[in-house]
Amino acid sequence: MSRYTAPRIQRNDSARYGHTADYASFAKQAAVSEPRNITGILQTGAATTLSSETRISDDHVWPVSLVEVVQLALNNSEVVLVDAQFLSSSSPLLNAPESVASVYDPAIQATGVAGARGSLAATSDFVPVLTARSIYGGDNVIQNNSVSTGLPAGSVLETDSGNLQISLEQQLVTGGNLELRHNTTFDQNNVTSPTNLFPNVYEGQLAVELSQPLWGGAGEFFTAVAGPIDLISTRAPSVDQGILITRINEQLSQNDFQIALRQLVKDTGDVYQDLYLTHERYRIETNARDAAEVIWQRQQAKSAAGTGDGLAAEAQAEENYYAAEARVKDILSAIKLTENRLRRLIGQEPGHGFVIRPTAAPQIDAVSDDWEQSLKTAFARRPELNETFLTIQSLQMQRSASMSLTKPRLDLVSNFHVNGFGDRPFNDSGRTTPLRPNSYYQNLLRAERTGWFAGIQFSVPLDGRLNRSLQHQLEYRLAKSRAALKAQKKEISHELWHAFRSSERWSKQVTENQRRVDAARRQVSALDAAFPTGRVSVDRLVRAQTTLALAETDYARAMTEYNKSSLEIHFRRGTLLEDLNISVRDQG
Repeated sequence: MSRYTAPRIQRNDSARYGHTADYASFAKQAAVSEPRNITGILQTGAATTLSSETRISDDHVWPVSLVEVVQLALNNSEVVLVDAQFLSSSSPLLNAPESVASVYDPAIQATGVAGARGSLAATSDFVPVLTARSIYGGDNVIQNNSVSTGLPAGSVLETDSGNLQISLEQQLVTGGNLELRHNTTFDQNNVTSPTNLFPNVYEGQLAVELSQPLWGGAGEFFTAVAGPIDLISTRAPSVDQGILITRINEQLSQNDFQIALRQLVKDTGDVYQDLYLTHERYRIETNARDAAEVIWQRQQAKSAAGTGDGLAAEAQAEENYYAAEARVKDILSAIKLTENRLRRLIGQEPGHGFVIRPTAAPQIDAVSDDWEQSLKTAFARRPELNETFLTIQSLQMQRSASMSLTKPRLDLVSNFHVNGFGDRPFNDSGRTTPLRPNSYYQNLLRAERTGWFAGIQFSVPLDGRLNRSLQHQLEYRLAKSRAALKAQKKEISHELWHAFRSSERWSKQVTENQRRVDAARRQVSALDAAFPTGRVSVDRLVRAQTTLALAETDYARAMTEYNKSSLEIHFRRGTLLEDLNISVRDQG
């Protein structure tokens, strides 16, 4: 059995990241180079229960880069997951798994034998077909009279007979059919008659027969698009079974897989950055909690020394600490939830092993602000547009073929044959004469007795509405696809404009929030220095610490959203896989 190798995804990151990763489409849990052999740790490490802790130990952390999580997602995604479908009650993965994209889809399309069949099935129409049939038998029949056979009434007619049929049939790319056929019959009986040359006889033909459409369904183009005319159903005609259309269908399947893969990479990058933000929030809230604990302890010391602002100030410091502690625990839960989304995309077990922590702020390469050039790139590179282009190309060819199908059938039919005759299959006595051919095959191969015929065959439905309906439907589908292409280009221009404006927005937010963080830190530093002197109240210091935590959180969120918006530009421009050095190619 032939083995089909599905697309292979290769990452060429040697120059950019210092390593190379290969994605084999049928690989299961492919090995990935990770710090401290983390794959084994993930499989055997003990589960970490964050809800019982308020700090994440560095001994239970798996630091991982954006490149590594993308690589894991590629290596572990035989079935391509979509982040937006997680927890959905109508998740296609659970409700309609056959509709979910996978690395097997191109192979499934290439090996299809019905409906949108693959090129293997289409080319099989032109494989020669050899048919052979051999029958031998005998019969004994009592004769009622002597008129039919010459035997006395009541005698038994004993006959032996045989038949050999061999044919080799070849479908032609022009739509015609060529057949080489050999038929031989054998007959022997107990009738003795002076009118018979032999008591037993072999006779038959060696024939070549050709039929070729001359009008409707004729030509190489029609056959390449629709398939051979004789294989098209007259009750449910279609013109999409030819080699050209099946190859386009395979390109569409590859394109669909690329779209799904691009979405997987985008989702993985977005969730990775969400996890980075969650860890940043954990760091910020942990620092705020520790600062609140220091304030509370200092206020307790001042109250014990009789220099504090009273029990109300101490209670405010205490409440501030527990509020900060609650936020830390809430963020720890958020880390678990966000990390689970990432684990789902990269093929890891939920809640098992070490805590995934991004190694650094995920920086995305800057995108040129040349709007016109980016829009041209999107029009040339977006796989959705490529899919529509391929669909239009397919429909144009099908429409042309359907116009041929509406024409009457006018076929050339022809036959040339050689006749053979003899009482033995092969000559073994040397007594063959032109009038008494002893050898059947010798007589046949001499080709002295030939025959032929040639003519035309015409057929046309008196009402051709069925084939005309097919033509009109294809014209409507073609018009719809062309209108969809225009709408897609307009939609892509809106998407790209939105991505650029979003990136610009968050870039400004990063700058402003950085200034805000610097100012908040200076404020906290000044108030913290003055707090022991009693010139600064607990309330003011607590509010300053809260303001700093909010400023740092907003800065981290702005930085994350800026990186996500940059990734969005690569995605909407259609160059995400290329920009990450990920290529999809068919290894078949």
